[in-house]
Amino acid sequence: MLTPFSPAEAERFRMYLRACAYGDPDRLRRLGFSDPSIPGRHGVPRPRRSGAEEPPLTLLTDAFLLGRAVSSAAARRVFSADFLALCGSHGLLEEDGPALRPTLRLSPLGDLLVASDHFSAAVGPDAATIVLPPNPPASYLLDFVVPCHAEAALDLGAGSGIVALSLAGQCDRVLATDINPRAGTYTAFNAALHGRRAIEFALGDRFAPAAGREFGLIVSNPPFLLIPPSGFLYGSTGSPLDEFCRGLVRSAPAHLVEGGLFQMIFEWVEIAGQPWPERLSSWFEGTGCDALLLSAFEETPERYAEARLCELPFLSDEEDDRRLSDWTAAYRAAGVTRMHGGLLALRRRVGRNWAKFTRLARRPEAPFGSAVLAAFAARDLLDAHPRDEDLLPLALRLAPGVRLAVDHAPGAGAWSVAGARLLALGPLTGDQPIAPDLAEFLAAFDGTRDVRALAAVLAARTGMPLERAVPELCALARRLLESGYLSLAA
Repeated sequence: MLTPFSPAEAERFRMYLRACAYGDPDRLRRLGFSDPSIPGRHGVPRPRRSGAEEPPLTLLTDAFLLGRAVSSAAARRVFSADFLALCGSHGLLEEDGPALRPTLRLSPLGDLLVASDHFSAAVGPDAATIVLPPNPPASYLLDFVVPCHAEAALDLGAGSGIVALSLAGQCDRVLATDINPRAGTYTAFNAALHGRRAIEFALGDRFAPAAGREFGLIVSNPPFLLIPPSGFLYGSTGSPLDEFCRGLVRSAPAHLVEGGLFQMIFEWVEIAGQPWPERLSSWFEGTGCDALLLSAFEETPERYAEARLCELPFLSDEEDDRRLSDWTAAYRAAGVTRMHGGLLALRRRVGRNWAKFTRLARRPEAPFGSAVLAAFAARDLLDAHPRDEDLLPLALRLAPGVRLAVDHAPGAGAWSVAGARLLALGPLTGDQPIAPDLAEFLAAFDGTRDVRALAAVLAARTGMPLERAVPELCALARRLLESGYLSLAA
């Protein structure tokens, strides 16, 4: 049975793995190790490692990344006695005849080591309650989390507890909850492994373990798959389509302090005759929250079903055909025309609330929680200055890293300006087209002059009447503020 380390034991365990370069990507590549991040066609990834020997890293990789039993004799010869004692007394390795069998997977994730089940558990006796290793949706969600302090935070649907581990670095107290008892075991182990004493685990469904409590930050990686019950707690709930996630959206505001944020990765459906932004807007009505939804992908029901089926354990060709037929028939009966996925941030705020839907310009390659906070701040600024005359006294500046691209087209034996655009700053913004006569002028947004003064400069440079320059410049400033290219000068 897996049990948490004491602080001293956790330090010794981490130091040993660090000394062995466990998880170092360069060393793993030299070993020929590769590892799919999510299950493949038959539900269990098939990692590879070359025959090169590099103990003890080789045995560590075999056991804790590949899930293979290792020779007891080799382990005693290669591992330190203290490391073997820690693994044995806390249930990481179990005797299995002449071999030692690993009971968990240890996945490197940045500076963390995250304990979870191996993917092979998806076809074992504990399949229904498997706790997944870190995977792309989890990493995506971590990059989305805003970098702000909160006295209390909630990791809803904790799994292995990787979100709680991250939140414990910026929040005073973290409650991690899950309906799966195995999640509590892994969350407690991972919290102890990394010395995160602020993490508390509570077992229960949805917000039940947090009854009567409020949080400054709630983060959820719920079971969002748009498929019928699959037998895995991590993936599907038994609720039709996206109703489970809708319920979380409706329940979360009651557990947020004023100004608090609820962030979730999820999937949703589009129904014939109802554009999905219209449908999801009804989720947010009456919640007392502003909503920022970032759409990441869309797919046909047929292709979505095929992709999700490939992530479940293979039973037989006949069973695959039956599942695909049943799933697509259910989608047709419900009027589903498209499947969508993305990220949601709700902010509790007294006042007239808003909902903004935007398409992610590209797949994020780094944390972008700061951009989420900036998007809320920009909307607050615009709402506080609704008229052009309200904007005129503001000094605005271009965001760091802004780049202007000018397009030229051939004509009459020479190049002429055909258009201009601001290049995308990050995943929340795409390229922004700019009228060529305004493009060069944008550099004047350097924070030293207010919009009124800049409008006068624009009128003088272009010969444009001031009464025309003011609304044109204000309209441009609003668009660039909302898209993150401009901000209020300090």
